[in-house]
Amino acid sequence: MNNWKIKRKIILSIMELSKSSFPNEFSGMLVGDRDKKIIDDVYIIPITINNRNSSTIRTDLIPMSLSILGSVHSHPSSYAKPSQADLNFFHSKSINIITHYPYSLENFIAFDSKGQEIEIEII
Repeated sequence: MNNWKIKRKIILSIMELSKSSFPNEFSGMLVGDRDKKIIDDVYIIPITINNRNSSTIRTDLIPMSLSILGSVHSHPSSYAKPSQADLNFFHSKSINIITHYPYSLENFIAFDSKGQEIEIEII
């Protein structure tokens, strides 16, 4: 299995969370099976600070779990290119997703830990 997969209900939930946070950013942690490369949940971390230009997760509140695969956050514009802060956060994650306005199933891009775009299939 070369490509990552995400369950349809999870990406739909992520899009709804992104919409509900608009015009601020939304962020969370992607959860699933690393060996199968399947994302099957999203964790919302308490006390996350979301505003129009950034989203700050308190890393000390992220559960210690091997099932946490990466991160997800939204951009309140139609631009999904990662910022330098995004790239720094991606560094320790296997997969990272950025959603962007208007938050439909076509409005996201997945990245690896180096910030390179990667394929992800909705299942």
